[in-house]
Amino acid sequence: MEAGIQHLLNTFIIPELGSPHPFLRAQACWTLGKFCSPNLDDETMLKAFRGIVACLSDNHLPVKFYASLALNQLIKHSAGYASASECYPQLLEVLVRMMNSIDSDDLVDTINTLIERFSDRVSPYAALLAQNLCDSFLRVDDAVGGDDEDDNEIEDRTLEKILNALKTLLNCVSEDPTLISKMEICVTPVIHRILNSKNPDSFQNAISLLSLVLSHSTFISPNLWSLFPLFASAFLSWAMDWMSELLFLLCQYIEKGKQDFLNGPYLDLCCSIFNKLVMDPKSSSTDLNPASKLIEHILASFKGKIDNYIQPLLQLSIQRLSITEDESVCKIAILRVIWNTFIYDARLALHLLSTQGSIDAVFDLWFRFLFANLGGRDQKLSSLAISSILAVPFQNLPPLIQSQFPLLFKNLINLQSKVSQQPAREMQDSDEASDDQSQETDGEENQDEQEDNQEEQEDNQEEQEDNQEEQDPNDVYTVIDTYDSGKVFFETLRELSQRDGSLYANLLASLGDEEKLTLNSLLP
Repeated sequence: MEAGIQHLLNTFIIPELGSPHPFLRAQACWTLGKFCSPNLDDETMLKAFRGIVACLSDNHLPVKFYASLALNQLIKHSAGYASASECYPQLLEVLVRMMNSIDSDDLVDTINTLIERFSDRVSPYAALLAQNLCDSFLRVDDAVGGDDEDDNEIEDRTLEKILNALKTLLNCVSEDPTLISKMEICVTPVIHRILNSKNPDSFQNAISLLSLVLSHSTFISPNLWSLFPLFASAFLSWAMDWMSELLFLLCQYIEKGKQDFLNGPYLDLCCSIFNKLVMDPKSSSTDLNPASKLIEHILASFKGKIDNYIQPLLQLSIQRLSITEDESVCKIAILRVIWNTFIYDARLALHLLSTQGSIDAVFDLWFRFLFANLGGRDQKLSSLAISSILAVPFQNLPPLIQSQFPLLFKNLINLQSKVSQQPAREMQDSDEASDDQSQETDGEENQDEQEDNQEEQEDNQEEQEDNQEEQDPNDVYTVIDTYDSGKVFFETLRELSQRDGSLYANLLASLGDEEKLTLNSLLP
């Protein structure tokens, strides 16, 4: 079959690339684009490539257009790739010029292939390519919305391909901060356009594009800051389904623009996002997990600088716990916020909870979930939270915590023992891990229901692992992930023993033999 196609191409198609008739040249280009196979021999491929390159400079637009489509297939062949490398700048110039004359998703596909195949050579042309791709996007977007549904579908497809090409280009120049800055200027109007269109189908593309720019930028420019309120406004009004994807963006802004984040309206906007999710009774763990991680990143990044935000965060968390019927998944997501307030400032958080009259309920719920429902990362968070509580001078603790101090001490030892046995990957896994492991705790479920739940959890875990692989750019790790709970554990006990030796001695005396062995195994 392949030999027959090669014979036909050599005999009837490739010669017509030089035909005096534009129609035949165009048809020959179209045919090569459809039937050019990686299995063709080098000689056939080289003849086809030379003819296609000549047609790219044809005076007739259809010929040039179909030649560009054929080029997309030719450069996937080793011989075509080698030939294209010799005239790469000229090919880019021709295609970009053509893109300014005709809007086509197939043409953009060819440009994307050229960028991808020659990623190590695209840098000198990246800024010009980005500008032309963005200009093309805005031009095509202006035409969307007409009465012809078929045209709109084609235009939407073209916009999608342009955004893909921009993302490919950004990835190719990711190591060059100067180029990233130039491209940022180009793509900002595109992102503005997408956000202002209030089109949910395009919101994911805006997030993906800005994610790439932010992840490769060394600082947050005024241009990029101008997009923050737009994303927040979109989320608060019509884009609530994208919290997981939005989390990466918000954390990048925090990480790379801390001072501007505090000085501007951005912290309040993040709190508004959190408030909206937490107080929406329809919000599931899919929404609450990234929301709690956003607060975690904020509290860990601005420790000691945002004390006035702790009280409203705790009030919201307590309110949500009171309306949440789910016995595990959603409540654990909210508990993460409370744990992080302890890590931020345990003395302040405990005082506020005590003042609100919620401290009993919070610790009762926490201890109920402590060893039955928590995944590896949640155990680490709990360990850090209890360490933070034990670091508060005993006389400054609320009476309830003073009475439970020995229990907190024992729980910390058992938690840190579990954390120390967890592999690094499980420690990095985000909140979804504990969601999969969550079980109802009222004790009235029968064995059959538990088995069914276990099967469903295993299926969900497999699905989430697949999703994590697909969404790698959006795997968000916060400052807390850099904390070594083992070191914090050791330092907390060392300081406690130095600060209040008699209290520490009483705590050690309250331990059973097995707990003492566990403690000794955790100490250096």
